[in-house]
Amino acid sequence: MKILFISHDATRTGAPIVFLHFLRWFKKHSNIPFQILLRRTGELENEFKSLAPVDTFTPGKRTFIQKALDKLGIFGATEKKHFERLKRKLSKERISLIYVNTIDPGIVLEFLSFLKCPVICHIHELEYVITRWHGPKNTSLIKKYTTEYIAVSKAVQSNLITNHQIPPQFINVIYEFIPPCPYSSVELQTIKQKIRMQHKIPQQAYLVCGSGTIEHRKGVDLFLKIAQTIIQANAGMEIHFIWVGGDGPALDDMRKQTSDAMLENRVHFIGKQDNALDFFAASDVFLVSSREDPFPLVMLEAASVGKPIICFADAGGAREFVESDAGFVIENFDLRGAEACILKLLNSPELSSQLGTKAKKKIEASHTPDLSCPKILKIISRYIDGQRIN
Repeated sequence: MKILFISHDATRTGAPIVFLHFLRWFKKHSNIPFQILLRRTGELENEFKSLAPVDTFTPGKRTFIQKALDKLGIFGATEKKHFERLKRKLSKERISLIYVNTIDPGIVLEFLSFLKCPVICHIHELEYVITRWHGPKNTSLIKKYTTEYIAVSKAVQSNLITNHQIPPQFINVIYEFIPPCPYSSVELQTIKQKIRMQHKIPQQAYLVCGSGTIEHRKGVDLFLKIAQTIIQANAGMEIHFIWVGGDGPALDDMRKQTSDAMLENRVHFIGKQDNALDFFAASDVFLVSSREDPFPLVMLEAASVGKPIICFADAGGAREFVESDAGFVIENFDLRGAEACILKLLNSPELSSQLGTKAKKKIEASHTPDLSCPKILKIISRYIDGQRIN
């Protein structure tokens, strides 16, 4: 018996990174053989290949038009030959369970229906992404072929029940997880000094960090508005803001907006970084500015290095982690309220340390692979052992 694990891509973003954390743990703690299917490639592909054999559903690099046709399930002759080869290959494997990470690959599940085996779908998305990015056809295919779901937060679970009529008994809530912080306190101080020196941020300056792809959903515009208001209203404090993540025209546009506002020396959009955790360690406060975010991985990473978190209450699952003791949850996307809480933390080192320490302890107590992955393995074992337990 073998498991086919599916990732929608191999980019350096939340869902694939969590998936890699799980697969590393799974390989170490289970003797169940597995292989991996990527719908699309990305910079983490070699890390997936280090764990198991990897196939790719969509062949080669795609043009913009091909990507658009892919979303509609329209493929050319080259793709069809690729699928025929892939089908012959997978038909020879003893695959008894499909585990798909994210709601994206509905068309992949339809292609794999010849395997006639149960499907576990790990949902990392909320409604905007489900409807605007993937559409009703993809969602209907996911619902058609999925046997059981894992939701990364109660917010995701609620959305699946309310907007997609998925029975609650088929949804398991297992929060996102990350490895514990690998740095000692001495190393964290060294990293802080190094990062600030590299980006010309004074060692004594306050630093507020945000992270994610640059898009409306992540609230990067809200991050810039908050930064501009705080900097302009607090001339006596040297406060810097740094955003980790993003690339291409979106990143260029944010840099232009920052320059137009004459904030380029205080607000830093630095693009994708392999060592994002180091930037979180160098900051004083972590701001989750998202309008919609199921359970942000970057939030957990910032918490793992002892940073207090500020998030918006109606944005998704972040409030389920922050609660009342790991930072501040802001109601109604109140930017003035977020600004006030940021300043409160910057002006109160003792409070900031207290909340950051609690955030770190929450990671260690509830959000590591050794604590969360056994819950996933238990669900997988129901099917591998030939038992379905409600």
